[in-house]
Amino acid sequence: NEQNRNTLEYWSGMYANASMGLAILRRDGFASMETNDQGTLLTRPVRFSGQYLFVNADARTGSMRVELCEPNGNAIEGFTHEECVPVSIDSTSKMVQWKHQPNLSSLSGRHVRIRFYVNRSKLYAFWISPSENGSSGGATAAGGPGLTGTWNI
Repeated sequence: NEQNRNTLEYWSGMYANASMGLAILRRDGFASMETNDQGTLLTRPVRFSGQYLFVNADARTGSMRVELCEPNGNAIEGFTHEECVPVSIDSTSKMVQWKHQPNLSSLSGRHVRIRFYVNRSKLYAFWISPSENGSSGGATAAGGPGLTGTWNI
């Protein structure tokens, strides 16, 4: 009743001053490597069995190039950043390509390091897929555009 609403007890209850909000993040977009100018990121050695490198990146205002390296950090011929087709798009699943290499199959099973050259861009995630469509085989949690199940296959 109206009299109870005016009491301190009514306005200081468990839900007093409560609010609700909604945050929407891009897929795998909780954190990123970001540069306002130019920067590089070199991974530790990784071994993979896929054929296609994908990035989740926002490079609308800049660009990103990638090179594959030997474990000692030396670039692998055919996969240098000079031979990489620049990524200049905002995408959660963009395939990285090199001018004279159709895929990464020649490096499958080897230990390599990945060096990202990032210029005024954000790198959220990367993965190597067995498929040209970029499927990762990972869980999709709450789904997303174009995802129909709980696994990205």
